[in-house]
Amino acid sequence: MLFNEINQDNSHILRLIEYKQEIDSTIIRDLIAGHERVATRRRMLYERFKAEPNTLPIKNRQYPDSTKARNEIAHNFPKDIIETRVGYFLGNPVAYSLDIPDVDAEELAEHPHYRALEDFNLENNAEDLDAETDRWRAVTGTAFRYYWVDPKMPAGEMTDRVTLVPSWEVITIRHRSTDDLEAAIRYYDWEYWQDHRMHKRRRVEWIDRETITYYIETETGKYVLDPLEEQNPYYHPYPGQVPVVEFPNNEERKGDFEDVLDKINEYDRTVSDLANELEEYRLAYLKMKGAKPDKETVQRAKQTGVWGLPSPEMDIDFIVKQINIEATKAHLERLEDDIMRLSNSINFQDKNFGGNISGIAMRYKMQGLESKCKTAERKMTAALRRQFKVLEAGWKVSGRLDLRDFSARNVWFQFKRNYPRDYRDEAEASATLKGLISDETRLSLLSFIDSPEFELRKMREEEAARLESAFGPGGLIGGEEDVIPGRGAESGQGGGTQAGQTQQAPDHQLPPNA
Repeated sequence: MLFNEINQDNSHILRLIEYKQEIDSTIIRDLIAGHERVATRRRMLYERFKAEPNTLPIKNRQYPDSTKARNEIAHNFPKDIIETRVGYFLGNPVAYSLDIPDVDAEELAEHPHYRALEDFNLENNAEDLDAETDRWRAVTGTAFRYYWVDPKMPAGEMTDRVTLVPSWEVITIRHRSTDDLEAAIRYYDWEYWQDHRMHKRRRVEWIDRETITYYIETETGKYVLDPLEEQNPYYHPYPGQVPVVEFPNNEERKGDFEDVLDKINEYDRTVSDLANELEEYRLAYLKMKGAKPDKETVQRAKQTGVWGLPSPEMDIDFIVKQINIEATKAHLERLEDDIMRLSNSINFQDKNFGGNISGIAMRYKMQGLESKCKTAERKMTAALRRQFKVLEAGWKVSGRLDLRDFSARNVWFQFKRNYPRDYRDEAEASATLKGLISDETRLSLLSFIDSPEFELRKMREEEAARLESAFGPGGLIGGEEDVIPGRGAESGQGGGTQAGQTQQAPDHQLPPNA
């Protein structure tokens, strides 16, 4: 698949609209016709992921002899490849955080920007939305989110909603020089009941930086303004932004299993052919030498499984085809290895994977999957940044004064792989590094610690609590000076000891376990 075929250059449409001073039916029809090949490919990939029979070559295989065995065994490698990637990449959900200048961590939890972020993620079930978005783009090469406002929500509550749109329904129009999204078209079939029968027409939503215009296809194939829409065009609540965000899988917009479909088809054929051979072997022909049995003899042999040979010159055996099982097995293993390797996936049933394999060896085996997920992470980070730019535009004009200074640049995203961990090795390495590097850096190397700063703060709080429990409030001995056991107090006030001397507390002030 060529790059230009996947990422069509529609920037000339902007100049054509500027020249015509309108969006006419010809422009819409030509855009949809030019997108048909891409849409067909994306729909095919999605149906192949679902193992729809019409997309499986093995299910549509033609056999010259209909009386022979015809097994049609399909293996859903695409689903395994996709679920492995999504589970590894987003098995741990994306962590959203805010970094607002001049706002400390304690104040952040009550900040209106933080509450708006939390409300948006909660109302739109961000964990599931992110996972489904990643699944869509891994399957079809890209995914699209459409943003809108729910008018039924009470005033003052979060009203922004997100819809995950099938990737074959969206056409993007970008600026030739900056690659900025200038407009998007969503088109789909609309079914309605009229005159006692079901009708189908194509509906189009033209979405630009200010408005959404709805078109409907007439019986003659012309696109006109949809008369059922009260406001057409409709001014959407995200001025200056196109409320559609693309989440590409990679720069080429290719699905994870797209390059190995031929090998998957070959795997299905090989397994099906082997099953046919084994079934034909079970139905082998019987050869008799020196005799010609009648029907009664054959029927009796079927019931008893016994043939009588009255003459030593007579012989009975089967005509069978020799099947090279080992060669077929080696071919299937090679195909499976190629499918996993070329799709940068992992076969967790591999006998060489798991068991007592070391952490370094496991990471080496997962290097291809990790590289693929790194690309996906960078693309998703850029798309999420654009998502919050769309929301920023809406929140600034939403009437909520506390969100007018919201900035998408303050939102950060953290991805953490769902990776098998060896915590014992990590703990031993951390203990070895103690005193060689800072505690914050050392804690950041532990996979189970999300925030080294938070962990250090908790450690200090726990240490202070232990000292207070042992020596009283403030960790004092005698309650006068801030003296920690093993340290000397400075000389001077309050009758303190001289430098280098230690002060012994009275017996009644010693802790119970001293």
